[in-house]
Amino acid sequence: MQISGIVLAGGKGTRLRADKAWADLGGKPLVLRVIEAIRPVVNEIVVVTNEPEKYAKLDVRTVRDTIPGEGPLIGLQSGLKAVRNPWAFVATCDMPFLTPDFVYFLLRQTTRFDAVVPGDLKTRYPLSAMYAKACVPAIEHEIGRGRREVVSFFENVRVRWIPINVLKKVVDVDRVLFDVDTPEDLEKAKGMLKSS
Repeated sequence: MQISGIVLAGGKGTRLRADKAWADLGGKPLVLRVIEAIRPVVNEIVVVTNEPEKYAKLDVRTVRDTIPGEGPLIGLQSGLKAVRNPWAFVATCDMPFLTPDFVYFLLRQTTRFDAVVPGDLKTRYPLSAMYAKACVPAIEHEIGRGRREVVSFFENVRVRWIPINVLKKVVDVDRVLFDVDTPEDLEKAKGMLKSS
């Protein structure tokens, strides 16, 4: 099955005090690490950004948020509307240790579902998950109601939760789901990179 990749790069990076997508980790920007990790699995990559000129050299398509500055649910909607395939793996631009194995594993869980999300009702990772393009109407319904929480539409689609203890049998969860939000996180990521 052919799938798309969506990289959400619309965050302001306030806590990191820098453009997260372009923060350097081991000589590569975070966003490039995400793109390189998912490229073996997908046949197109769409970066959701309101600064598309920054991504011109990365061999990806870009799309702007339908409503700029309103958070990742809008980014998810914008990306899913833009992709050409019925399914897309979605990640934020600040997850430098994603792996193709992780994406493949989620992809294999999509049968009879609209979304495959690591976690459970308490600890969930909706921004490193698999979504069907068919989720768009449910997302747009919630946006129309003024809701912005990423999981707000989950009650109206078929979600398969992948418990963390199950995921741990497949990938190094602490590494794969690590994201860089603060300068301290970036320093930690540098240490993780050296130890790999």
